[in-house]
Amino acid sequence: MIYLNSKPIKAVIFDMDGVLIDSERLIHECWELVGRDHDLPDIQIVSDRCLGSTEEACRAFFKAQYGEDFPYETYAAECGNHFRRMIGEGRLLLKTGAAELLAFLKSAGAGIALATSTDAASAFAILEKLGVLHYFDVRMTGDKVEHSKPDPEIFLKAAAELGVEPCEAMVVEDSHNGVRAGRAGGFYTVMVPDILPPTPEMEEKADLIIGDLALLRTACR
Repeated sequence: MIYLNSKPIKAVIFDMDGVLIDSERLIHECWELVGRDHDLPDIQIVSDRCLGSTEEACRAFFKAQYGEDFPYETYAAECGNHFRRMIGEGRLLLKTGAAELLAFLKSAGAGIALATSTDAASAFAILEKLGVLHYFDVRMTGDKVEHSKPDPEIFLKAAAELGVEPCEAMVVEDSHNGVRAGRAGGFYTVMVPDILPPTPEMEEKADLIIGDLALLRTACR
Protein backbone atom coordinates (compact mmCIF):
# COMPACT_ATOMS: atom_id res chain seq x y z
CA MET A 1 0.00 0.00 0.00
CA ILE A 2 1.09 3.56 -0.68
CA TYR A 3 -0.21 6.97 0.36
CA LEU A 4 -0.83 10.00 -1.84
CA ASN A 5 -2.05 13.18 -0.15
CA SER A 6 -2.91 11.00 2.87
CA LYS A 7 -5.09 8.79 0.66
CA PRO A 8 -4.33 5.06 1.16
CA ILE A 9 -3.96 3.30 -2.19
CA LYS A 10 -3.70 -0.45 -2.64
CA ALA A 11 -3.25 -0.49 -6.42
CA VAL A 12 -2.35 1.78 -9.31
CA ILE A 13 -3.83 1.43 -12.80
CA PHE A 14 -1.88 3.02 -15.65
CA ASP A 15 -2.85 4.01 -19.14
CA MET A 16 0.04 3.40 -21.52
CA ASP A 17 0.20 5.88 -24.42
CA GLY A 18 1.12 9.33 -23.19
CA VAL A 19 1.45 8.15 -19.58
CA LEU A 20 4.08 5.41 -19.49
CA ILE A 21 5.48 5.86 -22.99
CA ASP A 22 6.06 9.00 -25.02
CA SER A 23 4.01 7.73 -27.94
CA GLU A 24 1.28 10.29 -28.47
CA ARG A 25 3.60 12.86 -30.01
CA LEU A 26 4.84 10.21 -32.43
CA ILE A 27 1.26 9.18 -33.29
CA HIS A 28 0.40 12.85 -33.85
CA GLU A 29 3.38 13.12 -36.21
CA CYS A 30 2.37 9.92 -38.03
CA TRP A 31 -1.15 11.18 -38.69
CA GLU A 32 0.34 14.49 -39.82
CA LEU A 33 2.35 12.59 -42.44
CA VAL A 34 -0.78 10.72 -43.58
CA GLY A 35 -2.68 13.99 -43.80
CA ARG A 36 0.07 15.57 -45.87
CA ASP A 37 0.21 12.61 -48.26
CA HIS A 38 -3.56 12.58 -48.82
CA ASP A 39 -4.40 16.27 -48.42
CA LEU A 40 -6.54 15.74 -45.32
CA PRO A 41 -6.89 19.04 -43.45
CA ASP A 42 -6.74 19.08 -39.65
CA ILE A 43 -6.26 15.33 -39.40
CA GLN A 44 -3.91 15.75 -36.44
CA ILE A 45 -6.66 17.57 -34.54
CA VAL A 46 -9.08 14.75 -35.29
CA SER A 47 -6.57 12.09 -34.25
CA ASP A 48 -5.74 13.92 -31.01
CA ARG A 49 -9.42 13.83 -30.07
CA CYS A 50 -9.26 10.04 -30.31
CA LEU A 51 -6.59 9.76 -27.61
CA GLY A 52 -7.47 7.08 -25.08
CA SER A 53 -10.06 5.44 -27.35
CA THR A 54 -10.18 1.96 -28.84
CA GLU A 55 -9.60 1.30 -32.52
CA GLU A 56 -13.33 0.84 -33.07
CA ALA A 57 -14.12 4.15 -31.42
CA CYS A 58 -11.42 5.90 -33.48
CA ARG A 59 -12.83 4.45 -36.69
CA ALA A 60 -16.30 5.74 -35.83
CA PHE A 61 -14.97 9.18 -34.94
CA PHE A 62 -12.96 9.58 -38.16
CA LYS A 63 -15.96 8.55 -40.24
CA ALA A 64 -18.14 11.01 -38.35
CA GLN A 65 -15.68 13.77 -39.24
CA TYR A 66 -14.87 12.83 -42.86
CA GLY A 67 -17.86 10.78 -43.96
CA GLU A 68 -18.78 7.10 -44.06
CA ASP A 69 -16.68 6.51 -47.18
CA PHE A 70 -13.51 7.61 -45.38
CA PRO A 71 -10.99 4.74 -45.82
CA TYR A 72 -9.98 4.63 -42.17
CA GLU A 73 -8.35 1.19 -42.30
CA THR A 74 -6.09 2.22 -45.18
CA TYR A 75 -4.94 5.43 -43.55
CA ALA A 76 -4.61 3.85 -40.11
CA ALA A 77 -2.37 1.18 -41.65
CA GLU A 78 -0.19 3.91 -43.18
CA CYS A 79 -0.05 5.62 -39.80
CA GLY A 80 0.96 2.30 -38.23
CA ASN A 81 3.76 1.85 -40.77
CA HIS A 82 5.16 5.27 -39.91
CA PHE A 83 4.90 4.45 -36.21
CA ARG A 84 6.74 1.15 -36.54
CA ARG A 85 9.47 2.90 -38.53
CA MET A 86 9.87 5.45 -35.73
CA ILE A 87 10.07 2.66 -33.15
CA GLY A 88 12.79 1.03 -35.24
CA GLU A 89 14.64 4.35 -35.23
CA GLY A 90 14.63 4.27 -31.43
CA ARG A 91 12.30 7.23 -31.05
CA LEU A 92 9.82 5.56 -28.67
CA LEU A 93 10.92 6.09 -25.07
CA LEU A 94 9.54 5.72 -21.57
CA LYS A 95 8.11 8.87 -20.05
CA THR A 96 10.20 10.65 -17.44
CA GLY A 97 10.02 8.84 -14.10
CA ALA A 98 8.03 5.85 -15.37
CA ALA A 99 10.54 3.11 -14.54
CA GLU A 100 11.31 4.60 -11.13
CA LEU A 101 7.63 4.89 -10.21
CA LEU A 102 6.88 1.32 -11.28
CA ALA A 103 9.86 0.00 -9.29
CA PHE A 104 8.75 1.96 -6.21
CA LEU A 105 5.19 0.64 -6.42
CA LYS A 106 6.42 -2.93 -6.77
CA SER A 107 8.72 -2.59 -3.76
CA ALA A 108 5.90 -1.03 -1.72
CA GLY A 109 3.64 -4.00 -2.41
CA ALA A 110 1.02 -2.06 -4.35
CA GLY A 111 -0.85 -3.81 -7.14
CA ILE A 112 0.00 -2.55 -10.62
CA ALA A 113 -2.25 -2.81 -13.66
CA LEU A 114 -2.04 -1.76 -17.28
CA ALA A 115 -5.28 -0.44 -18.77
CA THR A 116 -4.66 0.62 -22.34
CA SER A 117 -6.88 0.95 -25.38
CA THR A 118 -4.04 -0.51 -27.45
CA ASP A 119 -4.36 -4.18 -28.43
CA ALA A 120 -2.50 -6.76 -26.32
CA ALA A 121 0.08 -7.82 -28.92
CA SER A 122 1.20 -4.25 -29.63
CA ALA A 123 1.15 -3.09 -26.01
CA PHE A 124 3.07 -6.07 -24.66
CA ALA A 125 5.70 -5.88 -27.39
CA ILE A 126 6.34 -2.20 -26.72
CA LEU A 127 6.52 -2.54 -22.92
CA GLU A 128 8.72 -5.63 -23.20
CA LYS A 129 11.09 -3.76 -25.51
CA LEU A 130 11.25 -0.90 -23.02
CA GLY A 131 11.91 -3.28 -20.12
CA VAL A 132 8.86 -2.66 -17.93
CA LEU A 133 6.27 -5.30 -18.88
CA HIS A 134 7.19 -7.49 -15.89
CA TYR A 135 5.97 -4.89 -13.41
CA PHE A 136 2.30 -5.39 -14.26
CA ASP A 137 0.22 -7.82 -12.19
CA VAL A 138 -2.76 -7.28 -14.50
CA ARG A 139 -2.68 -6.39 -18.18
CA MET A 140 -6.02 -5.10 -19.48
CA THR A 141 -6.03 -4.10 -23.16
CA GLY A 142 -8.45 -2.67 -25.67
CA ASP A 143 -9.27 -6.05 -27.19
CA LYS A 144 -10.60 -7.27 -23.81
CA VAL A 145 -13.31 -4.62 -23.38
CA GLU A 146 -16.51 -3.76 -25.18
CA HIS A 147 -16.75 -0.07 -24.33
CA SER A 148 -14.11 2.58 -24.95
CA LYS A 149 -13.18 5.37 -22.56
CA PRO A 150 -14.83 7.53 -21.23
CA ASP A 151 -16.70 4.40 -20.20
CA PRO A 152 -14.87 3.08 -17.10
CA GLU A 153 -15.13 -0.59 -18.14
CA ILE A 154 -11.40 -1.12 -18.68
CA PHE A 155 -10.51 0.32 -15.27
CA LEU A 156 -13.26 -1.61 -13.49
CA LYS A 157 -12.08 -4.87 -15.06
CA ALA A 158 -8.48 -4.13 -14.10
CA ALA A 159 -9.49 -3.38 -10.51
CA ALA A 160 -11.54 -6.57 -10.32
CA GLU A 161 -8.58 -8.66 -11.49
CA LEU A 162 -6.37 -6.91 -8.94
CA GLY A 163 -8.92 -7.74 -6.22
CA VAL A 164 -9.47 -4.13 -5.13
CA GLU A 165 -12.43 -1.78 -5.04
CA PRO A 166 -12.30 1.36 -7.21
CA CYS A 167 -12.08 3.55 -4.10
CA GLU A 168 -8.89 1.67 -3.13
CA ALA A 169 -7.16 2.22 -6.48
CA MET A 170 -5.58 5.11 -8.35
CA VAL A 171 -5.93 5.64 -12.09
CA VAL A 172 -3.12 7.50 -13.86
CA GLU A 173 -4.16 9.06 -17.16
CA ASP A 174 -3.21 11.78 -19.60
CA SER A 175 -6.23 11.92 -21.92
CA HIS A 176 -9.47 13.70 -21.22
CA ASN A 177 -11.46 10.55 -21.95
CA GLY A 178 -9.24 8.62 -19.55
CA VAL A 179 -9.80 11.12 -16.75
CA ARG A 180 -13.52 11.02 -17.41
CA ALA A 181 -13.43 7.22 -17.20
CA GLY A 182 -11.46 7.22 -13.96
CA ARG A 183 -13.87 9.63 -12.34
CA ALA A 184 -16.93 7.76 -13.62
CA GLY A 185 -15.57 4.51 -12.18
CA GLY A 186 -15.07 5.97 -8.70
CA PHE A 187 -11.25 5.84 -8.77
CA TYR A 188 -8.78 8.30 -7.29
CA THR A 189 -7.84 9.86 -10.63
CA VAL A 190 -4.52 11.49 -11.41
CA MET A 191 -3.96 13.39 -14.65
CA VAL A 192 -0.41 13.67 -16.00
CA PRO A 193 -1.00 15.90 -19.06
CA ASP A 194 0.70 15.09 -22.36
CA ILE A 195 -0.61 16.48 -25.66
CA LEU A 196 -3.97 17.61 -24.31
CA PRO A 197 -3.70 20.29 -21.60
CA PRO A 198 -5.98 20.33 -18.56
CA THR A 199 -9.30 22.09 -18.99
CA PRO A 200 -11.72 23.34 -16.34
CA GLU A 201 -13.56 20.02 -16.74
CA MET A 202 -10.34 18.08 -16.07
CA GLU A 203 -9.59 20.24 -13.04
CA GLU A 204 -13.02 19.30 -11.69
CA LYS A 205 -12.84 15.58 -12.51
CA ALA A 206 -9.22 14.80 -11.62
CA ASP A 207 -8.29 14.42 -7.97
CA LEU A 208 -4.75 15.53 -8.80
CA ILE A 209 -3.05 17.07 -11.83
CA ILE A 210 0.73 16.73 -11.77
CA GLY A 211 3.49 17.51 -14.25
CA ASP A 212 5.14 14.12 -14.71
CA LEU A 213 5.61 10.66 -13.21
CA ALA A 214 8.79 11.69 -11.42
CA LEU A 215 6.80 14.26 -9.45
CA LEU A 216 4.12 11.66 -8.79
CA ARG A 217 6.74 9.29 -7.41
CA THR A 218 7.98 12.03 -5.07
CA ALA A 219 4.44 12.67 -3.85
CA CYS A 220 3.85 9.00 -3.00
CA ARG A 221 4.79 7.55 0.39
